[in-house]
Amino acid sequence: MAHRFSEVVLDNTNLDGIYDPMKAYGQSKTANIWTSNEIDRRYGPQGLHAFSLHPGAVMTGLGQFLSDAQIREWSKNEALAPTWKSVEQGAATTVWAAVAKELEGKGGKYLADCQIAGPHDPETGLEDTGYAPWAYDEAKEARLWEISTRLAGLDA
Repeated sequence: MAHRFSEVVLDNTNLDGIYDPMKAYGQSKTANIWTSNEIDRRYGPQGLHAFSLHPGAVMTGLGQFLSDAQIREWSKNEALAPTWKSVEQGAATTVWAAVAKELEGKGGKYLADCQIAGPHDPETGLEDTGYAPWAYDEAKEARLWEISTRLAGLDA
């Protein structure tokens, strides 16, 4: 769900002059979604499908990079407490995406809690698993693909 923190700033992917850790993290997650969508658009007709997903708030070592203030804020948030998942629970949607018969031929979807997610409802707050309004934008997905292949030296 961190993709809801930020779209990709296509003309400033490094966020030069406007860097914020949460914006950068959100941008990276949106980039994952857009790349997955573009992979499915480009290669889906050949049988290669891609999904993006929200595994949930999983108890991993990633939190070591959060500020103490952020950890305290999240730990006091009663709405977030029941959303934390074990590593095994966090892996469930990824495994489901890899093996679910009902997803065959249906790439380019955003998944959460072992189902295809719908749009995010801002009324539900952070715990909602839906996708941001910008999660599906073909023009921006294609532009990110072009930027990425150029940066990787694959545009020749």
